[in-house]
Amino acid sequence: MKAQINNLDLSYKGNEVDNVRIRYRIGEGNIRGNGRFSVSSSEYDGSIKNLESICGDHIVKKIDDASVSIESTKVKYDGDEIGDATIHFRASTENASLNLSGNYEMNAEDYQENITPDALKDFTKDYLKNLVETDNAE
Repeated sequence: MKAQINNLDLSYKGNEVDNVRIRYRIGEGNIRGNGRFSVSSSEYDGSIKNLESICGDHIVKKIDDASVSIESTKVKYDGDEIGDATIHFRASTENASLNLSGNYEMNAEDYQENITPDALKDFTKDYLKNLVETDNAE
């Protein structure tokens, strides 16, 4: 899950960049979202690739701070046994630095191990962080 930079707002002090405000969006697969954050001029080198990497780090940190709600769970059964599940969620921070929503599939074993709402919220955070970290590593 890679963020795409939407726009940059550069603040200047004299003739030099002082602060960079970044707005981004995420739209990959079944997960969509957006957010914003700032970096200092020392972190900004003019490279969008560098900012995308910084953005990925920001998202991973903000996922830990996010309030996650499980909107619905759709469980498939295989006979009498619980099968795969589809989890629909929302995740956001108070200051709108991260807003995500969407759904993902869980296998039966993961679902049974994380069947309570609190466990599903924690699993969702771990799932989202893993998506971001995997894409950032590429």
